[in-house]
Amino acid sequence: MPHSKGFDTHGDEDDYSCGSGVFWRYLLHGFNQSIQLRALLLDLVKKDPENNVICRSAEHAFDNVLDNGNKLFAYFNVLATLLAAIEILEAAQRDEVGPGVILSSK
Repeated sequence: MPHSKGFDTHGDEDDYSCGSGVFWRYLLHGFNQSIQLRALLLDLVKKDPENNVICRSAEHAFDNVLDNGNKLFAYFNVLATLLAAIEILEAAQRDEVGPGVILSSK
């Protein structure tokens, strides 16, 4: 299960079976909903802007494209990785602490 019991609001307990895209979808959702997770991820990115796990995951999103018998999921995983990385990395560049809340301009 990708989450704690009682947190399944989408009815998709087994959706990790399609691949890493589900992780990235949940991470992006958490990034947009939790100020604590958002701050943690932005801090992670800012500590190592060129070599953090978000940036590296985006750079290698196409390295291991598997379809697990369903070709839709092969590129769903790549797309989910790239969309989450774009949003998180752009927020770090804008120095955001919350959606639309900018601390300083660069």
